[in-house]
Amino acid sequence: MSKIPSNSPPSREVYNAYQRMLGSNRFIFTQAGIVFGIAIVLGVLPVMIYFYGSLIFLSLALTFEKPYQLLRRLFPDGNWPPHLVGDSIRRKVASVVAIMILIGGFVGGLWFIHRIIDPSSTNLWCDGSLICILLRR
Repeated sequence: MSKIPSNSPPSREVYNAYQRMLGSNRFIFTQAGIVFGIAIVLGVLPVMIYFYGSLIFLSLALTFEKPYQLLRRLFPDGNWPPHLVGDSIRRKVASVVAIMILIGGFVGGLWFIHRIIDPSSTNLWCDGSLICILLRR
């Protein structure tokens, strides 16, 4: 088993706290309940939006100080360092570009599903949602 060297980057503490938070039973069962509830009541598209929104928020929180402080408030059980170590401008720009690519991929994927895979769908938002099924009757 390898040890983390004593001169490890300061962002390693944030990464370790993030991993502990993701592995906790409280986080897993809370998120599973939220995702299951959204999927049953609202359908698949809101679950996808929830996942992409969470991924974008985490990417911002691990790059910029203000979203990081919000992350610390949302998950107070983690052993978070008080402040995020400042990253270089290059890394911040790369993070923002990656988020833009992620959003473009999500929108492109929705277009591909709606136009190529299932063009008979009249409303992509309502496909598979309990609310739309109940309102149609």
